[in-house]
Amino acid sequence: MKSTPFLSLLTQNIPFNSKKEMFQSSTSENKLSFSKELLNKDLLFTPHLKKNFGNIYVCKIGDKPIESEDIYIRESVIKQEDTDYEILVANLRIEKKNVPAGLINDLRSTTIPFGSLLEKYYIDVTIKNQEIIAIRNIGDDGATRMGRSRDMIKKGTDDLICNVYELLSTEQQLLMAKKHAVNI
Repeated sequence: MKSTPFLSLLTQNIPFNSKKEMFQSSTSENKLSFSKELLNKDLLFTPHLKKNFGNIYVCKIGDKPIESEDIYIRESVIKQEDTDYEILVANLRIEKKNVPAGLINDLRSTTIPFGSLLEKYYIDVTIKNQEIIAIRNIGDDGATRMGRSRDMIKKGTDDLICNVYELLSTEQQLLMAKKHAVNI
């Protein structure tokens, strides 16, 4: 499946009222149970992805990230290392003043997931304003993909670290990747 930039997919979203009232659509709730299980976490996503899919890595979308003096934005695809299966598409909007310069440099030059970099730099976060969404694929089989938006706040402060937008692959693709996970 060819990667589609995350922001263009948001035009097709179906917002949910809350985590508890996640999916009210014609799609059967059972068909998306693994996607919902993955998204229904209030912690860093990277350790949870590694637990379910083994080693993962990041592929940046586009030639250059969007960057200003205050903000660093990276669109990327997270893939399973052993199979190259796409797990999710992510858009990170990072407040540069609230993270070490080394973390931004690592984002520019490595395939390490953001959550692993937060751990590397000993940045504890809390999650706020999480919203779960569902998006129907355009041009594929019309399958529904689930995603979420959330804010990562530096623990013990009100400092915004990052706005995160994540869109999982289809349920079928995720289950295939989980089946092939080697390092669980």
